[in-house]
Parts: sequence; C-alpha cells; structure tokens
Amino acid sequence: MPQSQFLRTLRALVSQQSARHVLITSSVCRLSYAMFGLSMLLAVEHASGSLTTAAASSAGFSIMAMSTPWKARWVDRSGHRVPIFLFGAAFSASVLVIAALTRTGVRSAFVYVATCALAGLMSPPIGPAVRSLWAHLSRDLTKLKSVYSLDLVLEDALFTLGPVVVGLLVAVNGPVLALVISAVLMFVGTLSLISAPIAMSHVARESRSAPRAVRSTLLTPQFIRLLLVVAALSSMLGVVEVAVAARALQMGEPARAGYLLAVLTFGGVIGGPLWAHQRWLNSTRCELASLALVAATAAIGFSSFASVWLLGASLFLFGAAMTPVLIVSFVAVQFVCPPTARTEATAWVSTAFNVGTAVGTLCEGIASSRHDEVIALNADALLVCMLGVVLLVRTLLEGSRRHCETKPELDS
Repeated sequence: MPQSQFLRTLRALVSQQSARHVLITSSVCRLSYAMFGLSMLLAVEHASGSLTTAAASSAGFSIMAMSTPWKARWVDRSGHRVPIFLFGAAFSASVLVIAALTRTGVRSAFVYVATCALAGLMSPPIGPAVRSLWAHLSRDLTKLKSVYSLDLVLEDALFTLGPVVVGLLVAVNGPVLALVISAVLMFVGTLSLISAPIAMSHVARESRSAPRAVRSTLLTPQFIRLLLVVAALSSMLGVVEVAVAARALQMGEPARAGYLLAVLTFGGVIGGPLWAHQRWLNSTRCELASLALVAATAAIGFSSFASVWLLGASLFLFGAAMTPVLIVSFVAVQFVCPPTARTEATAWVSTAFNVGTAVGTLCEGIASSRHDEVIALNADALLVCMLGVVLLVRTLLEGSRRHCETKPELDS
C-alpha cells in the first residue's frame, strides 16, 4: 500500500547517517522559527504595552524574511557552510538583542520594528537549504517525493509544537526566556547543520562551478509559469482560512474555526505521503491540474454544505490537495533548474506559495467585511478550476511525450 511504501522509504532514508544528521539539525532550526513568532509578539507587547507595536514588529520581520530567495542564491553559489553559519549567528544575535530590549523595558516602537526587521533579514534559509540537500541524498523520483512529504509534514508538526512550547515557557518565566531559547536553538542548529558531510563537501564543490547563467535559468517561461500556478493555487488556502473563521462566527461557535482548521492541516498530513506514491500521473502539469480541480471542488463544497461533518470532510479533502502542490513543485524544480540554482528556485516556490496565500487572505478579508465571503470563495475556486482545465487541455493538445512519459531519475 502507498502508506507502507512511504514508511519503507523513510526507514531507508533515516538509515543513512547523513540523512539523520540533516533531519535532526534542520528540525532544531525549524523549532527555533516556530518559537520565535509568538514569543516575540508576547515579549514586545509586554514591554511596549502596545499590541500595535508588537504586530508591526511581526510584520517587519515577515516582510524582511521575504529576502529568502536572494539568501538562497548565496547558498547556491558559495555552498552551505559560510552563508548558513553567518545568517544563523546574525539571526541568533538579533533575537538576543530583542530579548534584551524587552527585558530592560524599552518602549520605542521604532526600535522594536527595526530590530525585528533585522532579524527577518538575517533569518537563515533553512527550508531551501535542506531541500537542496535532500535532492542530493535522494535521487530517485519516488523517494524524493516521499522525502519532501516528510519534510513538509515535519515542518507542520514543529510549527504546531513551537507555540505550545512557548506557552509552557511563558507560564514558567515569561516570553523573554522563550526568545533566548529560540536564539540558542538556531545557533546550535545551524552550526550542527553545516557540519554534515553532504553540506561540507559535495554541495560546496558543485556550487563553486556554478555557471553565470543561473539568473537566466530562473527567468525562463517554464519556471515563471510554475510560480504563477503555485501562487494561484495557494491563494485558495488564504481564502479558505478566512472563510472558515467567517463560517464559524456565522454558526455562533467561534471555537469551531480551530477544529476545522485542524482538520484541514490533518488532511495535508495524510495527503502528502499518499500523493508521493501515486503512479497514474507522471507529469508536473497533469499533477498540478488534478490538484487544482480537487482543491476547487472541495472549496466549492465547503461554501455549499451546512453540516459541520460535511464541512470537515471538504476541508480534509482541500488540505489533502494543497500539501502535494508544494511536493510536486519542489520535484519539478529538479527538472526545470540546474543543480546550481535549485536552492534559490525552491525558495522562490515557497515565496510564491506564501504570497498567494497572503493575497487570498486579503481578498477574502475584504469580501468578509462586505458579507460576500461565499461569493469570493466560489469565484476563486472557479478560477482555479478553470486553471486546472486549461492545464489538462494543454497537455492533451500538445501530446508531448516529455510531459506525460515517466520521468527519468534526477540528475546529480
């Protein structure tokens, strides 16, 4: 069965010492990120006495963190060791400065926004760097899909665990302690990550021979189309998340929003591993088209159903279709971009996904303020459905074997 195949693939991967090293150290770094957001928000709010200042500081961090693709480009060109270490050390230092400011009771909004923005600018590109290492450790297509699925599931689990850990630490000694631990975790994690043999040797040698045409590779129509499709599909996630909150408020039970969003996340946890082992679609275009149609159908179902059970079922199906979008896109990067540009390319895929989600959230928020959230949800779903149909029709009309035949193994 697909699930047992997934587990066998993971056992084979974890049996490799380099893979275990990357898995553990990257998890430490991601837990740092998972703890930082909430602990920073609570610490700044407590010190400044203003939730607005805390929110502005969080926004400053998020905006500057969108520089990830350019930081990933440095990793592609220089190898993992120097960029990851410098960014990890600078981020940890920035977080410790924020902790010191909140500890001493500084109230200046400008100081907090500027310091958090600096932390965002210095945040190491852990996700793209780790995904490039997975591509070198797992060159078989099916195994790589399973590894990316594990990577995304683990990341979701850590970002769920992070706020829980922060809550426990805040109850013990306030949010400043959580900030300090976040800084220590990032420094220790990045230092350990760059000591992995795969990060010290193979990637560094390959990146030193990088061609000067990397930028033109990332500007090819094929890669730009991939980013646009990812952004379009992820826009539905932002729309659905706001629509879930609006529907819960309409029911008069706001707590249901949390339960329903948990079902959505659980759908992604199940859908990723299952999709990694599907065999009946062998092209990126066909896979993204199918996922678009499934997600759009689930979103339309969510806007139509009244039963909470049917709402949950539609959200589970929607989540099961959204996680594979990233898996398919990350694998597609291995074919669209040369090895010397893949770290940056996966960073652009993640950025496109986040931008699409943000745009969807904004649009649905505006629609909800006018009580048109159902119309906006259905409109977005229909547009994504049309995108899926267009992708399928183009595949059928072209009849190109390079899109629909089984993909070869990944290049080294």
